[in-house]
Amino acid sequence: MASTSDGSPGVPARSRARLPLLAILATWALLAVTNLFGIPLASLWLIGLAWYTTAWLLTVAVTFGAAHLLWRRHRRRLAVAGLAAAALAGVGVVAVDWNSMYAHGWFRLHRSDFAVVAGLADRGELDTDEFYGRPLPEPLRHLSVNERAAWIHSFDGDQKLLFVPAWIGLLDGAGGFAYHPASPPDTAVRYHCFGDPCQVGSAFGDGWYRVG
Repeated sequence: MASTSDGSPGVPARSRARLPLLAILATWALLAVTNLFGIPLASLWLIGLAWYTTAWLLTVAVTFGAAHLLWRRHRRRLAVAGLAAAALAGVGVVAVDWNSMYAHGWFRLHRSDFAVVAGLADRGELDTDEFYGRPLPEPLRHLSVNERAAWIHSFDGDQKLLFVPAWIGLLDGAGGFAYHPASPPDTAVRYHCFGDPCQVGSAFGDGWYRVG
């Protein structure tokens, strides 16, 4: 059995010395997960802002606290390595398009459900003049942050998309999934996304696109 420096059973001294470094790496990994799965919280604005702010502050605090502890224990190479890893992780977290990653993952996970929504749209069962659209059937409401699907129109009024929002701003604006089966929509055309302009982005397949 491994023992500590005083001879008592426990975590080996070398392993204990690396624990702060592991804490730094784990905290940045948790921040990445927070950025990915916290996308729907954008609809809650203040809660979403508090969520991301707390996650970043906690990550920075753990990083510098763990590095300081390593430095005091004369594990300066590990301290420098931890700060370097944190810097690289920070650049990665900022550089990654988490919205796109979340949207593509969500679509792949629920592709069959989106196909059902597309069928409803093709049959005219989602037609409505309501600003935020028509409520989706109960088994499909998890696809939309407001449980609805709406028809959004281009600024010139010539084109429209079926819009399933993944997030909605506190006052206006939204982003999410758009259905346009006839042909690939023009990515330069701007649409009305609940008060803010938005444009079509990457394609998911089956006539569905990212919009925001």
